[in-house]
Amino acid sequence: MLRAVESGAAVVVCSTCRHSAGAREDASGRRGGALLAAAMRTVQQEEPELAGVAVQEMPWPLIRMEVEGIAGSALRLLSFEDFLDQEAPPVRRFRAAFRRD
Repeated sequence: MLRAVESGAAVVVCSTCRHSAGAREDASGRRGGALLAAAMRTVQQEEPELAGVAVQEMPWPLIRMEVEGIAGSALRLLSFEDFLDQEAPPVRRFRAAFRRD
């Protein structure tokens, strides 16, 4: 479950995101967002200024309305893509870009 971050930056990663068959897992069996989270934690140990960034895993898939709902008084939705990935069978994905006003 996502935890509230009192202040500072946060990174939310998806450990269940699908990748091409060749990039699905590393030698330890970690996949997708878990690889990103592990890399971020390694960087945090090496660079103290990043130690305060919260790293959390996405606990559920979002629906379009929830993604678009992220925009508000502080964030503006720049673009939204609704697409099928390259998996077999294809899986519907969203990609959104936001800008802080």
